Amino acid sequence: MSAYPQPAQADLASHLVTTIESMITIRDNDTFGWVNRGENKRYQTWQDMLESFFVEESEGFFAHWRTMFTEGMLEKVVFEAGYDQMLELASYAPKRPFLVHGDFHLGNVLADRTIVTGIVDWEMAMYGDFMYDVANLNLWSPNLEFPTKVKRHLNEKSIDIPYFRERLYASLLSRLLNGLRFYAKQENKSGYQLMKNSLIETLDEV
Repeated sequence: MSAYPQPAQADLASHLVTTIESMITIRDNDTFGWVNRGENKRYQTWQDMLESFFVEESEGFFAHWRTMFTEGMLEKVVFEAGYDQMLELASYAPKRPFLVHGDFHLGNVLADRTIVTGIVDWEMAMYGDFMYDVANLNLWSPNLEFPTKVKRHLNEKSIDIPYFRERLYASLLSRLLNGLRFYAKQENKSGYQLMKNSLIETLDEV
């Protein structure tokens, strides 16, 4: 779907809201956690799970990532401002999780002209707050105004989404913080600055 011209993307995005609507009906789990990543750990709240995304580990791509505060370009003051706000807003999430794709963007959407035919790449699927998917698509394709489309559609269906704005920003901050950390790890100055600017703008909007 990312190969489609922007007008077509906007039209298809209107159909994607029904995908979100379908996914929020899947609530067959009482705890938060990954669906299929070989990890059995479960979390009692969405706040706990978001916090786990940034735990420092000894292995993997982000091993010892906090050393970038002193040895790399990752700015501690900027990161912690976003992190603290993320956790505060995440407290507004429901106590029971939804099915979340985890990497919801146009590159993972299959379409045939004006019809969405599938969502691929479920490697990052989890039980969490579905606003994470809404935020991720909005991060990479803000021109689609996806959160507005989702809220309007669900309101028309009389589906109440408590604390829509707070939950959207909690997930958006999570994605921006991960992007900030990712580009710092790669020592990609332009990518880092893009994430930093977006993070600061988002904090100003909260």
